[in-house]
Amino acid sequence: MLLCCLLLATALGWSQGNKQKMPATHIKGKVINQQRDFVLLRLQGRTDTLRLGPGGAFELNIEQTSGNYFTFEHAKQSVDVFLLPADEIELTLNTQSFVEVQCSAGTSAPYIQYLSAKQKMDRAVRSKFGPRPGQFYSPEQFVAMRDSIYKARVGQLDFYATKHAFVSDFKDTELKSFTWQKANEMIVYRNQVSQNNPPAFPASFDQFLNTLNINDDRMAYDTYYRQFMGNLMAVNATSQYYANNESSIVRYYELQLEYLCNYVSVPKNKSVLIAELMPSVIKDCGTADLRPFIAKLQSCTDDKKLIDSVQRIAAQYAHLYPGQPAPDAVAFDVSGKTYKLSDFKGKVLYIDVWATWCGPCKREIPSLKQLEAEYHGQNIQFISISTDQDQKAWENFLPKNDMSGLQLHQSLNFDESVSKLYMVNSIPRFLLIDTKGNIISCDAPRPSSGETIRKMLNAALSTK
Repeated sequence: MLLCCLLLATALGWSQGNKQKMPATHIKGKVINQQRDFVLLRLQGRTDTLRLGPGGAFELNIEQTSGNYFTFEHAKQSVDVFLLPADEIELTLNTQSFVEVQCSAGTSAPYIQYLSAKQKMDRAVRSKFGPRPGQFYSPEQFVAMRDSIYKARVGQLDFYATKHAFVSDFKDTELKSFTWQKANEMIVYRNQVSQNNPPAFPASFDQFLNTLNINDDRMAYDTYYRQFMGNLMAVNATSQYYANNESSIVRYYELQLEYLCNYVSVPKNKSVLIAELMPSVIKDCGTADLRPFIAKLQSCTDDKKLIDSVQRIAAQYAHLYPGQPAPDAVAFDVSGKTYKLSDFKGKVLYIDVWATWCGPCKREIPSLKQLEAEYHGQNIQFISISTDQDQKAWENFLPKNDMSGLQLHQSLNFDESVSKLYMVNSIPRFLLIDTKGNIISCDAPRPSSGETIRKMLNAALSTK
């Protein structure tokens, strides 16, 4: 059987065979109805891969001095378990009901049974509330239901803890997690109902939220603590963003970071929450200039490993920051004539990267045609560059839709295509390049943005 790789930690290590340096928790397990040849095992921000052997079997040793929460993930399903040190455990995971993990041996079995029952209760609660409880419950009804659910969770924990003599640290952590779960559901509810004609909330609502300790380092990796803080940061950032008429997506995440840095003082919690935020920053900001965000990050945390990681990611986009020379992408027209972007140096370029199968792209066409008509005769070249894999679909689309501007298809040589050189991972994308051939924006406003794009075009045309 294939064992997992080493996971480095101060008081926790994973080992292969009999090389463990401290008493190990030994796990034998299998995945029934497996959909992949591996399982991911997560612990406090760390992830390792367990390769599955014949019949979905796996086996590993985990060196630990105290009990820890772990998460098994397989084919987008996950289940939490709690494993005591120096235990012998047998697990069965079934992809048809992944949260109902079976533990047939080991002193950790009652903890795993409890966590499975808790996850089933949580699924039932989510099903009852639905995705938008603000549409169906008044604040008083919601608070009453939340209190009832909280008590049910505590009752379930008490039953298992008394019957199986759970260690006190585990019970204390679970109780705190219930509090964060309740708090997260409350802040999500309030955000939903506050968007239009917000109702009055009972005093108990804020009284409860004000009792929370967001600097409890023992809860830094708790799912509900992280969800609560993420929602709290987003709510505050959104409020400031619109109040100050901000327009930069990077600024939105800067505001989240500012809130985090102002109110979270524990380094561990800061690092966890920043790491939680970063995937959204990278996904949403794309090629935007992250230097202001990184500067705030450096003033917020001393976590050098985290800062270095963010800087490495941002460095991939540095050549596309405003002011950098525009990469010289190659494209061709329907006759096969080849163009480089440098052929248009001396003109402002507004480039639409699109495809015929892309609905949002096609919805921009009327606004793009209007822009082209307004700026006709000025020192600006409108270029549409198709990324269609079906070249015939692109060729047939142009005459049927009376396309204006210069219509091109990106080079079939990927290394010189606009998709690669401008790191286009979603469309439509609009590029704005100045008369000197330097980047103004690699994620420029869409034609439908109205005055926003017109102000940028006017500024580019007035710059000498």
